[in-house]
Amino acid sequence: MNTNKLTLIEAIDKYGNREMYKDKLEESFVPVVGGRPSYGDGYYLIEEDGEILDAYWGDNSTDNRLYEIGNCFPTKEAAQFAIEKQKLITTMRNYAGRDGWKPDWEKDKNGEYKEAWYLYYDCDRRRIAPIYDTYINTGNIYFKSAADAQYIIDNYKDELLKYYFEVEG
Repeated sequence: MNTNKLTLIEAIDKYGNREMYKDKLEESFVPVVGGRPSYGDGYYLIEEDGEILDAYWGDNSTDNRLYEIGNCFPTKEAAQFAIEKQKLITTMRNYAGRDGWKPDWEKDKNGEYKEAWYLYYDCDRRRIAPIYDTYINTGNIYFKSAADAQYIIDNYKDELLKYYFEVEG
């Protein structure tokens, strides 16, 4: 931690009321890097409307619940990344289930499994492609057809690489 910066306790002791001296407190804000924050460390959280807020770790039940559900970020950029990733996943799920379809992992009346398509990243070829499972649920977002999966690839390739697969494009 940068020793030129103040902890929350030091900042409040020095500047008093957070609202009254918000600019001074923001100057002293030091985000935690990796792992659970320590008392007084700065972190970022995402509010229900998607706004990113800075906060100080008080090691209370709210802080701990935010950490446990993954809503405690070391940087504002990490919080923004999480927002963009969730928006992409929501788009994919909405498109995949737009007509009420969901994968059926049971055999049909002919004893056959139906295909459930998902996206994978081929590291050797550095490309995204659709692939299907019939009876193995790997926990992916599944699409009814290769064409549906390809639609997502064609329309969200850059976002898929950055936020879903987390690889360089």
